[in-house]
Amino acid sequence: MNTTPRTWMDSLDKRPKLNKIDMRFGTWNVRSLYRTCSLRTVVEEILKYKLDLGGVQEVRWDGGGIAPAEGYTFFSGKGNENHELGTGFFVHMRIVSAAKKVEFISDRISYIILKGHWCDIIVMNVHAPTEDKIDDIKDRFYEELEHVFDKFPKYHMKVLLGDFNAKVGREDIFKPTIGNESLHEISNDNGVRVVNFATSKKLTDKSTMFPHRNIHKFTWTSPDGKIHNQTDHILIYRRWHSSILDVRSFRAADCDTDHYLVVAKMVKTCDPRMTANVLPSKAYRKQCRDKFMFKELVKSRGGGHSAAQLVEAQCYKPEGRGFKSQ
Repeated sequence: MNTTPRTWMDSLDKRPKLNKIDMRFGTWNVRSLYRTCSLRTVVEEILKYKLDLGGVQEVRWDGGGIAPAEGYTFFSGKGNENHELGTGFFVHMRIVSAAKKVEFISDRISYIILKGHWCDIIVMNVHAPTEDKIDDIKDRFYEELEHVFDKFPKYHMKVLLGDFNAKVGREDIFKPTIGNESLHEISNDNGVRVVNFATSKKLTDKSTMFPHRNIHKFTWTSPDGKIHNQTDHILIYRRWHSSILDVRSFRAADCDTDHYLVVAKMVKTCDPRMTANVLPSKAYRKQCRDKFMFKELVKSRGGGHSAAQLVEAQCYKPEGRGFKSQ
């Protein structure tokens, strides 16, 4: 006989588990997938964190393409002739059927469009120039990013993720866009550019809005381990900002890179089942046809359109997708 005293937590432990209602998007500067077995290593790491979609930077492949990778489909864009830069997407088999389009604009900018429940989800993967680059290079990058961003419809959910090489500070003027939880106090030049772009496009930086310990805000560390920065960010269109429930970095993920994996937990809005047009059932089509014929019959007897509406309101009541006769 079990003599363990019963507590109020017992009833909570025995409740049925709820179905998963969230998705996980991530960004990771992997430094290179050109090394031997590096693709397999990255896949094994992101599998541990159950990512549905992962954007990676510095792929360094000399040619783009599609490759299957242990439960994921990897969409890759090509880098430059020196095996530098390049972006890519890991899309899990759970949602790969929802992918409508993948396009690689340049070796620094790409995007994927996913079919959603209410609207399309557009995820842009970016790798901004480093802080020491000249202003002309930075200006060209943000001009190209703005050109790509502006061509998308306003009502779709737009998510920007990647390595922005930007330290966003906690200046009061930036708080409506970045919140109060940034790792840094003062923004660098790239940080100001990111905030200005986000403000002009009605975006919110969700990476700097959730309270976490500093070790869960680090996204880059120096080789000697003494300097830590938060330079990788996840932004979302302000209208959909509540769709992201949490953002944090994970230091345990390892693929021989100085960057940490950054993961965003999101409300599930992607629907892989809606990739094909869903036709109404035969019963529903028959009910609609009968309804139309009934209205025509009332009109033919001189009732007029308003009389048809009156009789319809008295004789038909909506039930699910069809109508029930009384």
